[in-house]
Amino acid sequence: MVRRFSSKDAKRYAVIEGNQDCNRSCSYCAVPSQYNPQKELTLAQTKGVVDWVKRQGFAYVSYLGGEPFAPFKTREGLTFSEHTLEVVKHAKEVGLIVNVTSNGDYLNPRLMRQASEAGLDTLMLSLHTYTDPAIDHLITVGKLAAQNRIIPAIQTVMTSETADKLPSIAAKAAQNGILFSVGLVQTVGDGFSREQDDSVIPTLEQQERVFGALRVLKRYGFTRNNANYLSDAPKYYPNNWTCNPDQDTFVKIGAGGKLNVCSKSRN
Repeated sequence: MVRRFSSKDAKRYAVIEGNQDCNRSCSYCAVPSQYNPQKELTLAQTKGVVDWVKRQGFAYVSYLGGEPFAPFKTREGLTFSEHTLEVVKHAKEVGLIVNVTSNGDYLNPRLMRQASEAGLDTLMLSLHTYTDPAIDHLITVGKLAAQNRIIPAIQTVMTSETADKLPSIAAKAAQNGILFSVGLVQTVGDGFSREQDDSVIPTLEQQERVFGALRVLKRYGFTRNNANYLSDAPKYYPNNWTCNPDQDTFVKIGAGGKLNVCSKSRN
C-alpha cells in the first residue's frame, strides 16, 4: 500500500461527490446550490463508481456531499447517512482506504459506531464557524472518532477574514490530538467553489503566517497538508496556479457521475 502512494506516478486520491444537499450555506461553497435529487446517483450506481475507482488503481477514496451524514432522504428513500455508510462499507470490501468529509453537525455516538463498523478509516471535519463552541464541537466529534478507531482531522478554507484565526485553531486541534489542514479559497468557481471577489483571498503575509505555523505542527505530525504545499503555496500568490491533468494524481467524480480530472482554476 505504501508503494501505491509513494511512487512518482501513483494514483493517490479520488473524490466521489454524493448527495449535494446540505444544512449549511457557506459563502465560498457552490455545492448546495447545484443540488438536484433526480440527478444524484443511486446507491448501486455509487458502488459502481467505487468499483471504477478501484479498477483505475487508486488507493484512497474520499466521499463527500453536501452533508453525507444528514438525515435528508435520497430519491431512493434512504437517508444520506444510510447511503454514505453503505458506500463506505463497499469501498472497504474492495480494498480502498476510505475518508468521509462532514461538517459534523449530525454525528453522534450511534452514527460514529456505525461508521467504524462500516470500516471508515479517516474523518475530515469541515470547520465553517469560527466560534469557540463550534471549534469545541468539532474537537469533541474528532475525539469520538478516535475512540472508534477512525483518524480525525479538522479542515477549513483560508480566506482574508479567517486567516488570522487559523494558527491558534490549529494549535488547539493539535493539543487535542487532532490533525488540521487548510486550503486556500478559490474565486474562479468550479464544482466546489463559488465565484467571488478577489478580496476574499488572504494577503501574502497572512498566507505565510498560517503556512509557517502549520509547518511547525507538521514536524510533530499534526498537519495533514503536504509539506510541499505548506512551503510552496504562497509562491503562487494570489493563487494563480493551474492544473495539469497529465501530472495530477487526483480525480473527482462529481454528482451524477460526471468525471472531472481537473477542477477549473485561476490562470
